Amino acid sequence: MRLPILAALCIAAAPAGAQLLICDDGGCRGDTGAAAQTGISRPAPGTAATPPPIPAPATPPPIPSPPVAAPAPIPAQPVASPPPIPAQPAAPARSGTCVAPRLATGPAEVCASTVLPPQGTNDYGPENLFDGDPATAWVEGLPGDGIGATLTLIFAQPLPQVELVLRTGYQKSNRAYADNGRAAELHLTASNGVSGRLVLQDTPVPQGWTLAELAGITWMTLELVAAHPGARWQDTALSAMEILPLHD
Repeated sequence: MRLPILAALCIAAAPAGAQLLICDDGGCRGDTGAAAQTGISRPAPGTAATPPPIPAPATPPPIPSPPVAAPAPIPAQPVASPPPIPAQPAAPARSGTCVAPRLATGPAEVCASTVLPPQGTNDYGPENLFDGDPATAWVEGLPGDGIGATLTLIFAQPLPQVELVLRTGYQKSNRAYADNGRAAELHLTASNGVSGRLVLQDTPVPQGWTLAELAGITWMTLELVAAHPGARWQDTALSAMEILPLHD
């Protein structure tokens, strides 16, 4: 029999570490051949091969949340400060004859630099300008037409926009009006630096000026700079004065 020789040849040809050789007429085969070279273990005959476990799917790495930017702080809005109220010069020194009427704009003090002395039952002080009676009057007491006589008004609180209303002359009667001098022009000076001329017509009716420029003033002065001469006397008179606030 040739089997032993073949078996010996197969054993001699097997690589080292062979565990089992099966030889027959077709040659030798064993588990240490191709199987050993490939590293694959062959199951024993009659045993079902166990499939390799299916690996669990890899868990994807967590997606990082995008950083949330903190809202930018809202800058504080600057608060505009109101412009400072410019300082006004002090009122002229009180002199002459002063009274304290209550005007439509509030309390005030009025000083006349000159006053004609009383005659009989008639007096001519500056209070007559504010008594609501045109039959009374302020009459200056200077020589001639009284040019340079002044009325200074000092207000307890700053004036709003106002209308100034005057009645010229001594309006006790038509004859008194014609016989005495009548204020024809006054020069106005105010605490805020405003100044100007007030021209009066030779008429006993009230005459008014809207003086928005006087808003905020604390005093003003009216100076007699021209007069309509009287037929009999040179004394110059004003019968009434009103300072009325303007309303929107």
